Amino acid sequence: MSMKILLGLSWAVILPSVAWAQSAVLEAPASSATTVETKPFLWEVRSETSTSYLLGSLHVARPNLYPLAEGIESAFAGSDKLVVEADVDSVDPAKLGQMILSKAVNLTGVGLEDRLSHESLATLKTFLEDAPVSMAQLSQFKPWYVSQLITVLELNRLGINPEFGIDKHFLKQARGKKEILELEGLEEQLGFLDGFSNQEQDLMLRVTEAYFNVLAAQDTLASERAAKDAIGRQLEQDHRPRRRCVPSRRRGSLPRAR
Repeated sequence: MSMKILLGLSWAVILPSVAWAQSAVLEAPASSATTVETKPFLWEVRSETSTSYLLGSLHVARPNLYPLAEGIESAFAGSDKLVVEADVDSVDPAKLGQMILSKAVNLTGVGLEDRLSHESLATLKTFLEDAPVSMAQLSQFKPWYVSQLITVLELNRLGINPEFGIDKHFLKQARGKKEILELEGLEEQLGFLDGFSNQEQDLMLRVTEAYFNVLAAQDTLASERAAKDAIGRQLEQDHRPRRRCVPSRRRGSLPRAR
């Protein structure tokens, strides 16, 4: 019997930009003159005994990512197993919170401000001016965790949510119906992040801040362009010649005075 497996992998470094860019394309007006050919990151690998599908997944997305391409859904429907990096729904929320805190909290007594370079600290303080958290609230955490927190906050602001990630999409459908396997698991992923040196965590935080600053600028530019286009359409309507309805004075249309 041939075994079929859907293997979903994500590239965390490029994940936010891919999610945002793909969502932006999906939001383009239907009347756009440019036709974008979409090719999902899905590969099929066959042997004499099994067939595997390798899918480039997204941990976070917008609702308009769905429905997925027919080929992706068909590959999942025909698979006996689903393989993901981590089964995020299999861990009890309370246990997950303890797991994160055990690695994210700095127990050495050295605060966040003393762990960061001057450049990263200055950028972080500027970033937090418009954030729902303060430097005081983050002081006990390690830089890698602050980087992840900023990512979550900014993606939520842009309407990009883990609940709409492709992993979650298929995990919900597979639960109780297909065998679910993990390549790493959440604990191993947290250990990987926590294993970075202080210099590497500092760099991670700086790259995250720089990325979302660029993304915010693109978001602002897109809004300004949309406003400009709306004003242009309004002005075009205002300058169009208006037709006036003039009553026709045809013979016999009005009663004659006697």
